Amino acid sequence: MPRILLVDDEPSIRAALARVLRRDGHHVLSASDGRQALEIATRESPELVITDIRMAAMDGLELLRHLGQLEPSIPAIVMSAYTTAETTSEALRLGATCVLAKPFKLPELREAIERALQEQTPAAAESGEAVEVPSAASISLRKGPHGGGCDC
Repeated sequence: MPRILLVDDEPSIRAALARVLRRDGHHVLSASDGRQALEIATRESPELVITDIRMAAMDGLELLRHLGQLEPSIPAIVMSAYTTAETTSEALRLGATCVLAKPFKLPELREAIERALQEQTPAAAESGEAVEVPSAASISLRKGPHGGGCDC
């Protein structure tokens, strides 16, 4: 049962997503901001992090920076109601496997989780070679296949 660290400062969103993830068979760890998530990640070693971007104490992008230093192989999915090309580009540069624009549909989240858990760290990243990340100007924020904002 994969352990997913769910990070969102909105208690109702966090609770609803945690319920869905548990029903889907995941072990869910919850945090209300990046600082709390980093403490949990240090203790619990999750297989996946799903994080909001805008949060108090430590935002999702700062969390990705710290997670990259702590355990670079932990995949992350970023979600936000305030997605821009710049934040999407930065999230991908910091190791996010997908950026979901809120509101999104549950099939989109499930697909992103499945992909993130199946992906292995690219050999290029392990060898220290540069990994190409799209620039903010080249990122399209079009709707995903289920009507939400995942373009992963």
